[in-house]
Amino acid sequence: DRLVELSERANARQQSQNEVIARQSENATELSRDFVAAEAHARQELLTLQQQVVDAEATSREDLQRIHEQIVQRDADGRRELDEMHREAHTSITARTQAVDQQRDLMERERRQLAVERARAPIVAEAVKWVGGLIACLAPLVVVVYLIWSLRSSSESDSAVVEVLVEELVAERPRLLAGRRGPAALPQPAADRADL
Repeated sequence: DRLVELSERANARQQSQNEVIARQSENATELSRDFVAAEAHARQELLTLQQQVVDAEATSREDLQRIHEQIVQRDADGRRELDEMHREAHTSITARTQAVDQQRDLMERERRQLAVERARAPIVAEAVKWVGGLIACLAPLVVVVYLIWSLRSSSESDSAVVEVLVEELVAERPRLLAGRRGPAALPQPAADRADL
């Protein structure tokens, strides 16, 4: 009896231990399932993160490529604008230089023309003065010659006038052409002249 009792107790213990082991095994299986699920979830998240990193790298590469292309394009545009501005500035400077050169040439021509006119002005003035003096000197002679010619065949009184004019012309001190500023002296009759 005792043996049966011990055997039952041992079986009960064994069964109790088997239940504990079964529970622990179930717990271990459940933990193992949870671990596998967690590991699968972690792997999925890792794959997702890796895909996001790959996508981000691809996007970054595309962005970098796009940014690089934009930089190259802007650099080309800037160089083109700079070249255009340089050409415009060169054209403007050339035009201004030509305008200044033309103005300088015009001023030089005007200066030369003024120099010629200044050099010519005293000559012209001297010529006018000389011609005026000549006309002033010849005018009385012309008048006398005209009078003599027109009076050649005149009467005796005309010959007296001619004689007076000839005397005036050959006299050292002419009385009629003495340079008076008033009315010219009238010729005196022949009898009065004889008294002189």
